[in-house]
Amino acid sequence: MESLAHHAPMIALLFFFAALIVIAVWTWLPHRKQTLQALAEIPLNEDQDGRK
Repeated sequence: MESLAHHAPMIALLFFFAALIVIAVWTWLPHRKQTLQALAEIPLNEDQDGRK
């Protein structure tokens, strides 16, 4: 158990770094481009009652 406690910070660092990389790659996959573009334009679209 002491070994796990000793290596816990490095394990956590590697886990969160891997999660960051996976999220970044998943976000920028080519098939996600249309979805990202639609989400980026939300603030520019008019509301349902015609206001901007």
